[in-house]
This record gives sequence, structure tokens and C-alpha cells, in this order.
Amino acid sequence: MKSIYHFEPVDPILDESDYKKELIHWAEREQKTFEILKMGKQPLVKVDGNRLICKLEPPKRLELPFFDIYHSYMSFGYKFVYMYPSTS
Repeated sequence: MKSIYHFEPVDPILDESDYKKELIHWAEREQKTFEILKMGKQPLVKVDGNRLICKLEPPKRLELPFFDIYHSYMSFGYKFVYMYPSTS
């Protein structure tokens, strides 16, 4: 399924309040009519009359094999928010 909208958050999204803030800022920047229908890890929103589900891009990880520990990873956190048509 292809996303309808996507954006890079200005600040990191670490919790639900960060997610809400970034969604609202995005809608204001893009001048979209916007309503949050349900918050959570995958918020359900209405953008210009379309019901969409928001998903965070999985964190990128880089394995660092040159360290002496069994698994050394660096996580770069969530990079983009993608909005897909809601099936519900």
C-alpha cells in the first residue's frame, strides 16, 4: 500500500504527545484540514476529509562489528511519518 502523505518530524517523536505535536505542526505547515480521531502508536487522523492511519518508519540500525561486545548497534531513531488510507 502506498502512503498518501509523508513528512520528516522537526523534533524526535519519543511518545504520544510528541507524535500529536508533530502531526499538528505538519498540518499547519501544509495548510490541511486536520482532525485527530484516535491517538496511539498508530494514530487515526482525518486529513482533508480522508481517514488515514499514521505509521512511523522503523528505526534504522547500524551494526558496529569492530567492538568487542556481542552485538553493538547504533539506532538512528524514527525518521519519517507515513500516512496510509485507513481500512476501518
